[in-house]
Amino acid sequence: MYDNNPVLEKTLDPRLPDSDQHNVCIGVGYKRSRFTIDAAYLAAFYEDREVNNDVFKGEYESFAHFVILSIGYVF
Repeated sequence: MYDNNPVLEKTLDPRLPDSDQHNVCIGVGYKRSRFTIDAAYLAAFYEDREVNNDVFKGEYESFAHFVILSIGYVF
């Protein structure tokens, strides 16, 4: 998946250094009777971004890992 960044350079600051990103995700699920278990992994590859505004000047390089686990029961 490709996620186009909506944050303009003039409003970007170090609290949330966002940039365009490429995401790769994989997941599996298991169902037995009334129980379900789902697990997933997402890797977010952020494009490098250079900023020079009133708040901050610098370069951002980011990468993020997300691990998801869900357990369910149907009543």
